[in-house]
Amino acid sequence: MSTPLIEMKDAGKHYLDRTFTLSVARSSVTILSGENGIGKTTLIHLMLGYVTSDKGPVRRRAKRIAYVPEHVFLPPYVTALTYMRTLARIKRCPFDPSLLHRFRVPLLKSIRKLSKGNRRKLSIAGAFLCDPELVILDEPLDGLDDEARDTLVTFIGDAVLRGVACVIATHEPSVFNLAEAVHIRL
Repeated sequence: MSTPLIEMKDAGKHYLDRTFTLSVARSSVTILSGENGIGKTTLIHLMLGYVTSDKGPVRRRAKRIAYVPEHVFLPPYVTALTYMRTLARIKRCPFDPSLLHRFRVPLLKSIRKLSKGNRRKLSIAGAFLCDPELVILDEPLDGLDDEARDTLVTFIGDAVLRGVACVIATHEPSVFNLAEAVHIRL
C-alpha cells in the first residue's frame, strides 16, 4: 500500500463542532458532501494548508496539488488560450490544448466574454495541467450543463487511471458515480 497524499486524524478548527479523519491515496476519488456551513471548505483548506489545524495532525505528502475554489477569479482580458499557455509556463510544463478541446472551451474568446460554465471548465482544465498528484475541486458542477458534467466525470475517471487523486466537494454527489469514489457525508 502506498503512502497517502493527505492524511489527517481528528483534525479540526475551534469554530467547528467536528473533527476530520481522512486519508487520500493516489488514484482515488473522495467526494465530500453535506449542508452549507458543515465544514467542507474548511476541510479543503486544512488539506491545502491554508489554515492550520487547532487539533489533530494533518500530513501533506503530495508535492503537486491543484485547487479550484468554488468562486474562481480569472484574468478577464486575455483569451482562454493565452491563459492556459501562460499557466503552463508558470507551472513549467508543456501546454496541452486537448484539455480545452475536451471541455469545449472557446480558445480565442476573452475570458470576460465566456459564460460562467466555460469559465468553470477553463479553471478545471487549468488545474489538470502538468500532471498534478492531487486535484481538489470545490463545487465544480456550478454553471456546467449536462454535457459538461458528463465530460468532467469521464475526465476525472481518466485522471484517476493515470494516478491522480481527486477530492470533490459537492452538493450533488450522485453525479460522480465513479466506481472508485469514496463518499464522505459531513
